[in-house]
Amino acid sequence: KLDDETPELLVGSPMRAAFSTLQNLNYSKMTAKQVLHKVNAAMDHIRFTLMLCEKQVKAGRLFLFEHPVQARSWNLGLVKRLFKYKRVCTVDFDFCQLGMQSEGYPVKKRTRVMTNSPKIANRLDKYQCDQSHWHLPLTMGRASACQVYPRPFSAQICLGLKEELAKRQINAVQ
Repeated sequence: KLDDETPELLVGSPMRAAFSTLQNLNYSKMTAKQVLHKVNAAMDHIRFTLMLCEKQVKAGRLFLFEHPVQARSWNLGLVKRLFKYKRVCTVDFDFCQLGMQSEGYPVKKRTRVMTNSPKIANRLDKYQCDQSHWHLPLTMGRASACQVYPRPFSAQICLGLKEELAKRQINAVQ
């Protein structure tokens, strides 16, 4: 389907539970078989997501891969492999600055994005928590509210994509 539709930007945000530091607390309550099943499913999903990101790069299109800064997924060789491509970089930012909330309060979800779009990376880099507000801890099931991107985040991605496309048009004319 990716080959048929050829999107200019692919956003990949694979299952993060198996890579989450919070999830580590739950592993002790699970059987070894349950943990293995959860990790294998997450690895299959991340492999698929990264394969799609790599296809985008090879086709001259853009990708954005998002996971929490502390996620163990960033240490995987298959994630690091994407850095061999030109313009691939990471940027860390705080979702509280982009309107992420749970139960009506800001949450500090420190997030890392890997992308081959300098315009998107530059836009997200501006969103660092200024510590002017209190953050609701993401415990007791509150993290589930963070599974939906806030509109300001999506807007920044769209604006960055618009800038990338405009730059391509200018370069094509020259």
